[in-house]
Amino acid sequence: MKILKSLFLTMAFSTFGLMAQDVPLEELPTATLNSDFFLTLDAESPVSNYYYVDISHLDFANEADLIKQCGYYLTANLITTVANYSDHYLVVQIHTEFLEDDASLEQIQTYLNQLTKPL
Repeated sequence: MKILKSLFLTMAFSTFGLMAQDVPLEELPTATLNSDFFLTLDAESPVSNYYYVDISHLDFANEADLIKQCGYYLTANLITTVANYSDHYLVVQIHTEFLEDDASLEQIQTYLNQLTKPL
């Protein structure tokens, strides 16, 4: 059973790593993340599958703390985050394939605003 769990975790982390590496960061629209974990998408860009988020202004104790907090506050059915602690950024994937074709940026932003936030 331990081998199966290890294999699954290895595959999962490899998939997330590949996702982050396949996306050219300089071409991504940006989003901002404040200290209350409100993620705000760039209103000037059309809806995108991926967003670049600079987190250099936020203070995380270590990489595990960053991943843990993203897991608490930036995880839901339609969103996946990949953290890069050493370079201080996140790549946020919006799973637009599960949205209606005419889903607007405002609807996605409303969804993101409803995610759990720290007290």
